Amino acid sequence: MADQVFTAGQVLTSSNMTTLQNNIGLIPMGSFTNSAATTLTAGSCFTSAYTNYRLVFILTAGGAVGSPDITCQFNVGATPTTTNYANIITFSSNTAGPSRSYAAAGANFVIGSAGSSGGAFTCDVFYPQQNSPTVYVSNYVGIGGTSSYAASSSGSQTTNNQHTGLTLTCASTFTGTLKVYGYR
Repeated sequence: MADQVFTAGQVLTSSNMTTLQNNIGLIPMGSFTNSAATTLTAGSCFTSAYTNYRLVFILTAGGAVGSPDITCQFNVGATPTTTNYANIITFSSNTAGPSRSYAAAGANFVIGSAGSSGGAFTCDVFYPQQNSPTVYVSNYVGIGGTSSYAASSSGSQTTNNQHTGLTLTCASTFTGTLKVYGYR
């Protein structure tokens, strides 16, 4: 879609408004689900059409006590990028105060939590299709019975690959839906 350009004195028509409405907001890139599995793959969700993306994940079943981490690796085709993830996490629970952890040059990054009663995350991904570092910021919550865990995770993947998708992995089986949107 081309950006709408206006000139001085131009009359705004219904056609102009339709173009403007189509050129704003989040553009759906795909919806990906799994069922009682330890991985969920979103292939071909990053394209050269958009520079930045929003991921929205809802855990609908599974997970485990203690809300095990859901980790992420960006993919090039079907091949995951397995090195050079730097990740800083700040997290809290209803039973403990804030904590922080950092991992450099890791094989993945923590994007969410798989609580036994539920969980969700949003993650903004910047530049996955560029030949530059991919940057991410994730906010998530995991719910395990009467316990809840909330965290923020951010960092980068510095291999400079042009990523086309991603894979989520968890130590326990989980069922969920991941929706990917391109930022207009």
